[in-house]
Amino acid sequence: MKKTNTKFWIIFAVATGVVLMLALALSLVLLLKHGDQLVINSKSSNINGHVQISIGTLRGTFEVNSMSVPDGERISLPYEMTVDEGTLTLYVERAGNVVWEEEIDSEKSGAIELDQAGTYTIYIHTDEGKGIKLDMPRPHVIE
Repeated sequence: MKKTNTKFWIIFAVATGVVLMLALALSLVLLLKHGDQLVINSKSSNINGHVQISIGTLRGTFEVNSMSVPDGERISLPYEMTVDEGTLTLYVERAGNVVWEEEIDSEKSGAIELDQAGTYTIYIHTDEGKGIKLDMPRPHVIE
């Protein structure tokens, strides 16, 4: 009876090892496949339209926010952005097309003006950036 018990544990240990190795191999394949996208230590808030984002490290693209502009209105989105290391692009897409973009390598402030009806999405893109902060107060209508 003791011999059968030993065989069972040896087979169990080998099977467990094989399963763990397959899981590790699959994890590595997925990591390499999606290795171009990395976000570490991100915090974001959107309180009544006031967006604040802090990202420790970013590689790839990060979606900031989406918003709709009603027909006949012009919207201004003020922003202040800083990056400690690297260069990034803050950009806005509408219907899959980039309609506004700004390259930032240290700090920048300004306003994004949107004057066509539709849904807009704001993104940050970088090959690799560290210490990223974005403050985007509530948008307002331009009279």
